[in-house]
Amino acid sequence: MKPIIAMALLAATVSANLASATTVDDEARQTVVRYSDLDLSRPEDARRLYGRIQGAARAVCENFRSDDLQRAQIYKQCLNKAVTDAVAKLQSAQVTAIASANIQHPSKR
Repeated sequence: MKPIIAMALLAATVSANLASATTVDDEARQTVVRYSDLDLSRPEDARRLYGRIQGAARAVCENFRSDDLQRAQIYKQCLNKAVTDAVAKLQSAQVTAIASANIQHPSKR
């Protein structure tokens, strides 16, 4: 299995493919999420990978984390984009289902 990459590229207008938000210095940030130790046909391993993707997105988007309302919104958009893009690149029905459930029920995050 190939690792997936989570990256952050900040949109100039900060409107809302893996985290699409750029850093303050305009350098794209990315991280590799390895999952060769997981069997994605097993629900528990798919959940474990989804957790790794979320953790990678938090690391990639960390520059946007702030108590400031505008930066907090940018951070949230970055996280959502990073996770959504990573899951799409993965093309795993199990992980996609987990992501969809989290999007519809964000309080479970």
